[in-house]
Amino acid sequence: MPTPAPIHRVQRLLVELTGARHADAAALQARVQQQLQQHLLPLIDRLCTQLADAGLSSLFDGRHGSAWVRNLRIGTVDFASLQLEPDALGFPADGMAWANLGAAWIRGHASIAALEGKPLVITLARLPSTLDLNARRGVLQAWIDEVQSLSLSGFTLGNFYPPGAAAADPAGFSYTPDSDPADPTNLFADMLQALSGEISR
Repeated sequence: MPTPAPIHRVQRLLVELTGARHADAAALQARVQQQLQQHLLPLIDRLCTQLADAGLSSLFDGRHGSAWVRNLRIGTVDFASLQLEPDALGFPADGMAWANLGAAWIRGHASIAALEGKPLVITLARLPSTLDLNARRGVLQAWIDEVQSLSLSGFTLGNFYPPGAAAADPAGFSYTPDSDPADPTNLFADMLQALSGEISR
């Protein structure tokens, strides 16, 4: 299949840029932006529309993992990240399922990250109140166990609020300063405190 004309235009511009090392950087940046706006971005838009019309857009939106792996292999990407939001993915409120699926999700992504030689950080885990507190704590403990067994580099539980400000968010929680972390009103503070101690060793 021949290379589309807009790609040729951008390729020519890149050749010019590599040979113009001492030229004005602002002018070069403006030219690159102009070429992208005029030629490459409209081409990408057309391709995405054609994929959607053919029912194939999900192949490239990250749902099948292809975008995650491809992005992870970029040399300037230093670490892998992952989010755990079972309700956002449409899973019913089932603590055992959330615990097992989340643990498997963590293990699978940690394996891929390790193959690429990059650490994995869970940048957001959410546990909405569609599950009762005991079930949510059970799910969180399963995820924490996985994080610890794989020696992952970080874990963030959302959504954290100042004391008294979490009530409107089904996944919100807070910690009252100087209180016992194990107090039920602190929801997960004792678990996160223990995990923090392990990760920081």
